Order: sequence, then C-alpha cells, then structure tokens
Amino acid sequence: MTSVPTTQTAARSVLVLAVGGLLVLMALAPLTCVRAEALSSWEGATAYPTNIDDESCVADSGYIYCVAGAPGGGVSATYAVYSASVSAGVVGTWKSTSSYPSRIVGQSCVAYSGYIYCVGGYNFPQYMNAVYFASLSGGFVGTWTISTNAYPINVKGPACVAYSGYIYCVGGWNGTSTSAAYSASLSSGVIGPWKVSTAYPTGIYGQSCVAYLGYVYCVGGWSDLRTANVYSASISNGVIGAWSSTTLFPADIYSQSCLAYSGYVYCVGGNTNAGISGAVYYASLSSGRVGIWTNTNEYPTNINSHSCAIDSDYIYCVGGSVTPGSFIDAVYSAQIVPSQVTNHENGGS
Repeated sequence: MTSVPTTQTAARSVLVLAVGGLLVLMALAPLTCVRAEALSSWEGATAYPTNIDDESCVADSGYIYCVAGAPGGGVSATYAVYSASVSAGVVGTWKSTSSYPSRIVGQSCVAYSGYIYCVGGYNFPQYMNAVYFASLSGGFVGTWTISTNAYPINVKGPACVAYSGYIYCVGGWNGTSTSAAYSASLSSGVIGPWKVSTAYPTGIYGQSCVAYLGYVYCVGGWSDLRTANVYSASISNGVIGAWSSTTLFPADIYSQSCLAYSGYVYCVGGNTNAGISGAVYYASLSSGRVGIWTNTNEYPTNINSHSCAIDSDYIYCVGGSVTPGSFIDAVYSAQIVPSQVTNHENGGS
C-alpha cells in the first residue's frame, strides 16, 4: 500500500532591515512546521486468525499484539493472543503467542516500555479485577504474570492509558457504569499499588481515552444513554486533576476506538443513536482542550467494539462487530497524512 503525503510550498519571503540608513533586502526561507491531520484511504490488511470482538490491541516496536476477546460462534471468550509485524500500513502474518491466563473479554491493555499490562475484563459470569503483565519482544509475548496489586474493583471495559511511568484507568461496567478512576506506577513489569484519583464526572462505560502531553482525554461512552461528552484532565505522577468539559463529539457514541498522534485525536467507528457507524473523526489536542471535530476517510464498514493501535504514522484496526452479534476478522490500516503549514510571521503552527 502506498500513500503520498501532500505538501504546500510557499514562496520565499523578504525581510527589510534598516542598517546605517540603508535598506537591506534579505531573502528568507519559509518557516515551516509539519502537523498531522486527515487519514488516507483505508486499505485491507492481513485478516485476523478468527472473527473477534471486544479484544484489546496494542502496538510496540513494529508489532501489533491483540489479547483475547469474543470470537463468536457460540464461544463467549477466548484466551488466545496473536501478534503480527506492522510497517507502512502492511500487516504481516498473524502468529499465536503466549495465551492469556484466562478466557476474557473487555479487558483494557496498554503497552509501556517493553511490557503489556491488562486490567480487568469479564469472564462469564464474573467481572474481574486481575491485572496481568508480560514482556513484549519481536512479536513474542513473554509469560503472563499476575500482579500482586489487583485493580481496586471488579470491572469490564475500564479505559486505561499509560503515560510517563503510570497507568491511569477510568470508568467501566460491573452491572452498572462507574465513575471510579485509579492510577498505579509502572516499572519493568512491576505495577505499584493502585491509588484513588479524581472520579469521572459521571458513571461511564464504552468511552475511549487517550493520553497526550500531560493530559488524558475521554470521548463519548454510555452513561445511562450514549453521550457526546468529551472530558479532559491533567495527569502527573499518578494524579488525575479536575475533569473539564471540552468540545462535544459530533454524535452520541460508545464503543468507538480513539488514538492520539502528533497533537491530534482520531476516533474510529462506534455505536451511535443511528446505529453502528463507520465515521472517522479527528480533532486537535492542546493543553486539555479539544479542537473542532472534522470527519475524514470513512472506515470500510460500520464497526464497533473493534480495537485500533498506532505504529509510526499508521493506524491499524482489528475485528469488531458490524451488527449486534456479528463479528468480523477484517483488519484495515490508514496513514495519518502530514500537512505542511507555513507561517511567514513567526514560524508557529
């Protein structure tokens, strides 16, 4: 798959200086900064080994790893873990690696500093509070180890992010949506004690959260009904600051998959009041504020409960539900296309 970024070239500007009563003309190269924006068209990639829904995927050092989930066909959950190489939108052959310690759906996994950490989930008929971790290396997952520091509540679908040596988890479902938020330190596979942090403004489930430059941003979710609310809070040394409302998402939504890259958040698919959606939106991120949401190339199918990961400037999305109870094995990728912005006045962007 190839995708050619577009660039904009500006004419050279002229600076006029007064030196000793003389006017001196100096040609200046344009001051240019690059930012990420829209997505290229989505391209099909190597299919997942099975239909899958509610799995959790992470990317690390040129590989994507997908943990457990619901494969359908009468099987409520799996413990299978698969990995594949990813490069410039191409997904290599999926390979089985170390199985998760139990069948599980709705766990939330993050990759950080060569390890994967997975929190909570649902193993019929029980919501889980187990936290497992394993090393990641060249497409292989090491032995899964249970942390002595279990998550403080049994919960499915907490939205977890890793940032600057800590993991932060928000909300989830255990028969009802919860507003609870917790954090713990991460260090070479060791998870520190979980600490209560600032609760989300409402009970929430099925939201998608991202971390970027000292803030966590959470989009949509189910809070009695689907919501378009977007909240942000500062994160530092395991502490979540006060949550603030920011720009509403274009639709009431949950079970979408959002990622952050180069100052933007990208949200793919989800379940809306109009049904399962293939819409893809992005917005800028800055100091806890979300900019105007803009739609970009639509996903090839309506999708929710899928899992997306980002490697370099490509987004990879795996599986999901196209209709309630109908899971797919499709994998798609799209490039985050950079655009050049030239500012003749001060070089800012």
